[in-house]
Amino acid sequence: MEVLVFCLLVSVLSSEATVSETISSNVKIVGFFPPNLTDVTWAHAVNSIALLETALGDPDIMMLEADLRLGYLFGSTEEIPIMSHDEPYSDLSFQMFLIAVINFNNKAPGDG
Repeated sequence: MEVLVFCLLVSVLSSEATVSETISSNVKIVGFFPPNLTDVTWAHAVNSIALLETALGDPDIMMLEADLRLGYLFGSTEEIPIMSHDEPYSDLSFQMFLIAVINFNNKAPGDG
């Protein structure tokens, strides 16, 4: 199952590929959601590498919620978009978050 993530700020991807070339073209909104929307399952506050890995490893999770703010990766002095609610430091940048979700969604079924 693919995980659906809505992101408002996508210009922080620092690669040669454009966002439209990078984001999986196989994510389909129609048919993704169950008929009863109370059955949608979320992972809440996915603001660290460990929480992201756990959420992506759970086959029941359909949506990710995370907090985005300017801050610093642990050990860095460069201010960048990070995944964090209150703290100015994180081990997960917004770019890392997006790449992990895109890679997860691009895996063929059964790739594990």
